[in-house]
Amino acid sequence: MLEADENRDAGLRAADRIEQALGNPADQRGTIESASDTIGVMGRTVAAPAGAATAVQQAVVALF
Repeated sequence: MLEADENRDAGLRAADRIEQALGNPADQRGTIESASDTIGVMGRTVAAPAGAATAVQQAVVALF
């Protein structure tokens, strides 16, 4: 649960950075790249348990 809250907070911070950068064109590139990195980390955090669940499901199917 804590990871989900941390991921949500990180996503909100990334969205805030994008909104702030839209007001200042000079900051847009760095802000969007930083937000992309944050979103990428969040994606890997979600993908790892999903991959493990898929592996377990495939193992169970193979047993039966």
